[in-house]
Amino acid sequence: MKRVGIIGLEHETNTFRSAPTTLAEFTITRGDDLLAERGRRTYAGGMFDGIDAIGAEAVPLVIAAAQPSGPIAADAYAAIKAELLTAVRSVPLDAVVVQLHGAGVAQGVDDVEADLGAALRAALGPDMPIVGSLDLHANLTPATVEHWTALSCVKFYPHTDMYERGREAAEWLARVWAGEQLQTRVRPLPWLLLPTATSVDGTAAAIECCDAAELEPGVLDATFVHGFPLADGPQVGASVLVTTVAGQADAEAVAQRLAAEVWPLRERCHVEMFEIAESVQVALDRMAADDDPRPVVIAETSDNPGGGGVGDGTHLLRALLDAGAPAVFAAIVDPVVAAAAHEHGVGAVLDVSLGGRLDPTSGGPIDAQARVLALGDGAYELRGVGWQIRLGPSALLRVATVDVVVTSGNQQVFDDGPFTMVGVDVRQRPLVALKSANHYREYYRRVSKAIVPALGPGLSHQSTTLPWERVRRPVWPLDPVVDVAVART
Repeated sequence: MKRVGIIGLEHETNTFRSAPTTLAEFTITRGDDLLAERGRRTYAGGMFDGIDAIGAEAVPLVIAAAQPSGPIAADAYAAIKAELLTAVRSVPLDAVVVQLHGAGVAQGVDDVEADLGAALRAALGPDMPIVGSLDLHANLTPATVEHWTALSCVKFYPHTDMYERGREAAEWLARVWAGEQLQTRVRPLPWLLLPTATSVDGTAAAIECCDAAELEPGVLDATFVHGFPLADGPQVGASVLVTTVAGQADAEAVAQRLAAEVWPLRERCHVEMFEIAESVQVALDRMAADDDPRPVVIAETSDNPGGGGVGDGTHLLRALLDAGAPAVFAAIVDPVVAAAAHEHGVGAVLDVSLGGRLDPTSGGPIDAQARVLALGDGAYELRGVGWQIRLGPSALLRVATVDVVVTSGNQQVFDDGPFTMVGVDVRQRPLVALKSANHYREYYRRVSKAIVPALGPGLSHQSTTLPWERVRRPVWPLDPVVDVAVART
């Protein structure tokens, strides 16, 4: 029976966040502890099932992952890379499948996935199949994909197909062992696409183009990759990624054709955003517009922990308080306030200085009286995926008209977990405010009557005012006239 090693390094790097990501900030799961991924709707869960499906033996080795944050510290990347290389050389293997992100940056390394791919290829030799899975927000160039046998990429945002992409990558190994040669090619586009759900007109049309290509003989995968624009470097931008069977389809030709089809869709990718104070008024108006009892949701996109935001920004919370809005809000990262709530207990009234300290864009602390309504350990399971989220000591505080979830750890809002862990049913609240860019939509589109995206200061600010200096120019929309013929090669 052939043996397939499972490894991973996943980090979405926001280079506008100056503090480096240290080794201590990575969760490193080793050996049999990875077996917990079986049965989950995750990349690794799909990899396990894909390996089973092709009649091979999964060999769980090591996966390192950290929350989106600043560049990986040089010593941290060196340590993780060395552990991954040691792991794949420590046991007999016939192939390796790797959980990646595609937007990793380390100090001194603009493209972590390119660097890791080259290192794995050097360690394992030219003939070992090395396949991987990528996030939709990968920044890809030909150098990124050069040393991988094949790469599969998430197609949807919110990312509802992580499991499928992990399984797909693993199942491709059967083709390689049967003698097929796979080709993965990328066609970069001069496009900084700000975080945009794949339900938007332009991005949905791009998926249709790629789906049509996958119906062609020999085309295994075709994806419009959004890229991760909250980074600054020559690798940053959108692209088209194609994997084919050599001799049946030309991956380079398919990628170039799809790039030409997707490029004209860029004007159709606009997402309406509201300034912070405006978003609160829009939400209040929508609440009063009819008798629909479902909540209105405001999403603070610019302090999104899922894009490198620090999570203690107070801009939206302050606007809710100023408007006297009857809201529940998740979350403000403030371990000091959370600890004080646990020390004094439910029912206590505290003088707090809440949030606003972790970055100059955070907006400053909110000084107020707060009543402790509930306490929690910060643990919940992500709906439909199986990820175990652990935010440490947490509390629900009532500050004037707003009930605020305060946590010790940082995590974007995907579903109602940050609320249910402190006893709140969001379906019974008129106004729900949260920190996230798009992942929240998969759950909240089903339970809310309106969604209002809010844009303000923060490290995940979705605006062309970000201070890019090293992206390759010209690039749209920073430059008004760009032709796809000048796409990066």
